[in-house]
Order: sequence, then structure tokens, then C-alpha cells
Amino acid sequence: MNISVIVPTYNREQHLKNCLLSILNQTQLPLEVIVVDNANHNKAELIINNLLSEFNSKGISLFYFRNYENSGATARNLGANAAKGDLIAFLDDDVILDNTYYHEIVNVFLNNPRALGVQGYDKALYKFNDKMSASFINRLIYSLEKIFSISNYFDNKPSVTPSLCVTNPFPNFESVVRSEWISTCAGVFSREVFDDFQFDSNFKKYSWNEYLYLSYSVFLKNPDSLFITPNATYIDVQTNSGRLKPKELFYMSEVYDMYIFLRVFDLTAKNISLYIWSKLGRVLYNSIRIIVRQPSSFSLILHCFYAPIYTLLNLSKIRNGDLSFFNKTLS
Repeated sequence: MNISVIVPTYNREQHLKNCLLSILNQTQLPLEVIVVDNANHNKAELIINNLLSEFNSKGISLFYFRNYENSGATARNLGANAAKGDLIAFLDDDVILDNTYYHEIVNVFLNNPRALGVQGYDKALYKFNDKMSASFINRLIYSLEKIFSISNYFDNKPSVTPSLCVTNPFPNFESVVRSEWISTCAGVFSREVFDDFQFDSNFKKYSWNEYLYLSYSVFLKNPDSLFITPNATYIDVQTNSGRLKPKELFYMSEVYDMYIFLRVFDLTAKNISLYIWSKLGRVLYNSIRIIVRQPSSFSLILHCFYAPIYTLLNLSKIRNGDLSFFNKTLS
């Protein structure tokens, strides 16, 4: 099975280089790597040009595309449309793959003929679990996140909640498990997925939760087609470079989450209640974090409270699929 790797990038040149080098070290090399640059300068292109000979020596085609806008979603679409492989692998530019990553991913596809998406396991989750076990404060924060379903947490079955929180398998899982979602951080999809689906081009810049919208939509149409394997591991460096400022992220997360919620979940009393409960928890959680980490940034707390109100004020536009009211505010 041939693999095309799509790497969207934005202002992370050194991380991009490390990411690409980890692809060169794979025991199962891809057919091609397509880097899609969302930045408006040529620094990433210089990295690509410097690595061309190394990729060519291993028989891997390395391509560079400039996106017409800063959007993770449209960058992934651009790469997927240009890809030639049987499998289309998405990779964040701050991710480092273990050497056998794609070999193990392909094994899952070969052993599960109905598989449409497979991902490995982030080794940072092992560290997080150790850190949580060693600290009462970290356990308290984790409990808050889980009670309000506002962030990733561990569960026996990887799933998507009505709050648009995803659950991860516990770090000690030993065999391939079915999932309701696949991340574009290091997820791999069958080419046939893109006969029916694309990333939503309404999502701009960081494109909050665009991976969830696409992969959960695939799951809803094709249950039992997504998998997570413990045998393929990677590390998400989680750099601060190229990320949104907190204020912009508050609004994007509220607007884009509402957009997704209205499209993938039935509007039952239970689902709506869980969604509202989670958003209240997010306001509380973010406010506490601001007070602890940035006590002088009182205005951020105001934005934290206003972002869900702003979303409700524009609910009819969101319901109609119009996100231009928010996207035009992005810097």
C-alpha cells in the first residue's frame, strides 16, 4: 500500500525539518510527501529545497505547495487532492514519528479490510498519565476536565462526546481498538474516504476541530471503520509557535464547535444539555487558568465569558453554514 504524507505548515521551520527527518527514518517509506505552506514567506520552502536530495536518494517525491490562505482545513484538502497514494497520511509539522510508525499503520489496514482510518498513539499521553498520577493538583485538573467533558480524557472506548470532546484509550492498552475519531495530527485515511468527504473549507487558520468533524462524519456513515493502534507511536511536540492567541482561540473554539455540533449530533434534550454543561465548564476552566497564569490579563476573562454569548447571538448564521461573520475578524 503506497502512502502519501500531507504536512500543512505555518511558521514552524525547525519543527518542520525535524518532522520531515522522522519520515526519512521510516522502515516503510512513503511514496511522496506533500508540504502545504500556509505562511506568506518562503522559509519553509528553503527547508524543502535543502532536503530534496535526501528524499530523492530514498525514492520519495517531496513536493512544496503554497496555500492561497492560512487554513489548516484547505491545506489538507489541497494536499489530499494532489496525492497519488492508496493511503493519505496527515501529519502536523510539530510531530515526530517513531521509525516503525507507517509500517504498523499499514498492518492495521491489511488486517482490517474495512478500515478507512488508522492512527497511532501519542507518547505524550504516557507522560501525562505519569504526571497526573504523581500530582494531586494534576489529578484535580483532570477530574475537572472529565466532569465537564471539556478536554481529552481516557476511556475504554475512544469516542466523541456531544461536547465535542474526544476520549483516548488508556495508556496501557495492548491491542488495536475501534475508535469514533481519527486525528489529523498523525492519522492515516484510505483514499476512498475523499470520494465522499473533505475538510470543511469554512474553517480558517488553526481550523479548530476540523479533524473531529471529518473523522466523526466518516464514523457515522461507516461504523467500525476507524482504529487506533498502540504499536505505532509518535510524539506531538506541542510547540507554541504558529498558534492562535488566547482571545482568538476562545472565539474560534466556541463558533466552530457550535457549527460542528449542529451538523453531527441530534438536537435532543440530552445532547443539548451536555453541550451547554461543557461550555459552562470551559468558561470556568479557562477563567481559572487565566487567573493562575496571567492574573494581569483581566480582559481575557471577559472574552472567555463573552465568546459563548457571541456564538449564541450569531446562532442563525452558524446554523445556515455562514461563518464569515467570525472569519473576517481573524487577524
